[in-house]
Amino acid sequence: MNAPLKTLQANASGFFDKVQNKHVDKMVCKAGCSKCCYVDLSVFTVEANLIRDWFQSLTSDRQNELRTLWRTELKDGENANGKKEKSCAFLKDEMCTIYEARPLICRTQGAPLFFQELNSLDVCPLNFSQSEIPPREDWLNVDRLNTLLAMLQGESQERVRLFDLMTDLLS
Repeated sequence: MNAPLKTLQANASGFFDKVQNKHVDKMVCKAGCSKCCYVDLSVFTVEANLIRDWFQSLTSDRQNELRTLWRTELKDGENANGKKEKSCAFLKDEMCTIYEARPLICRTQGAPLFFQELNSLDVCPLNFSQSEIPPREDWLNVDRLNTLLAMLQGESQERVRLFDLMTDLLS
């Protein structure tokens, strides 16, 4: 298992939890809210491998349960911006089936995301309005997070679509 990646994921989850606890009156992120999961995502192979390792660590009964879920058709739904999209391959019944091993991007959705290179802040419209922007200490610097993730990935910039990963895990 990749300990540095797990540490980075834990730190990202911890940051999200801190923001959610601080802004509990505004944030709607919780089990069953899956508006950010209507997207076709790809991840670096280092994260895809961590998901594979997690899956392999499950009991064969649990693996078979997940495979049964994953064979169901992807749903169409509306994302947080009101756009119709297919769901993430791992979203079933509005719940993430790989929640324990979910990628970094999934651990940060809902928190205010600051893109330093673009000098741009992205907030989930379900959590914050443009007139109610949280203070800067509650913004997650996405560029810094992506730099750390790229360092863990190494020289290869190869990415894996989550749909393709799910398909691989079905075999």
